[in-house]
Amino acid sequence: MRSARLFAAVAFSPAERQALAGAARPLLGHCAAGRFTRPELLHVTLHFFGQTPLDRLPAIETALREAAAAARPFAMATGRAGAFGRDGRAVLWLGIGRGAGEFRSLQ
Repeated sequence: MRSARLFAAVAFSPAERQALAGAARPLLGHCAAGRFTRPELLHVTLHFFGQTPLDRLPAIETALREAAAAARPFAMATGRAGAFGRDGRAVLWLGIGRGAGEFRSLQ
């Protein structure tokens, strides 16, 4: 059975992505062999499905559309930062401060 590595995420506007990328740029000097994800790929991960059979995709898409339709706009601000992973492949992350409850309700 065919599968794909899936996650649900909220994308940022182009202006928000550029602002986040600019704020993160000074961190690059502290990374031995670091590079950052392209700004257009920045997002807030709501749920990581992992390796998922493709026949589940229609049900997942329907659930995500329903959640998005029920969501209301809200303000957000970044929170604490951290990292996970191993040498050379670490992932830096930036948490949500203001708006965290709204993101949790989307999950």
